[in-house]
Amino acid sequence: SASPSATTTSSGSASASTSPSASSSAACPLSVSDAWVKAADSGMSAAFGVVRNTSDAEVSITAAASPVSTMTQLHQTTMVDGSATMSEVSQLAVPASGDLTLAPGGNHIMFMGLTSPVQAGEDVPITLTCAGGGTIAFTAQARSYDGANESYEASTPAGM
Repeated sequence: SASPSATTTSSGSASASTSPSASSSAACPLSVSDAWVKAADSGMSAAFGVVRNTSDAEVSITAAASPVSTMTQLHQTTMVDGSATMSEVSQLAVPASGDLTLAPGGNHIMFMGLTSPVQAGEDVPITLTCAGGGTIAFTAQARSYDGANESYEASTPAGM
């Protein structure tokens, strides 16, 4: 007797391919442009830019990493009692065939515990991890920036 298929999709869309997902760029179909990092002597910094999803399905960024810090988090900025407050989130969604803007005062990649000063003009390597396990690596140039002095709200993201 034939055994039932071991793979099912919850999206309702059937794939013509029966092979398991390959470890290719399809696992993280993102590109990053206009990337930059806030120059900082110590403590914390953040990365910004435009993340483009080249696929026809939403892609979630689940992690970020960089050798410039001991901890890297995905952050959102929300208004709390009239002031901008940053908090960690477990993922950032990039819409299908769309962009996610990482900007001061909005969503961003937070570097905590800088391992050395991040100086203006320095190229900072960053790797993003997508929900499917794929990654994309890019570099962002450090710039001097005096804005976006939000307060940081330490919290544990849901599901962590």
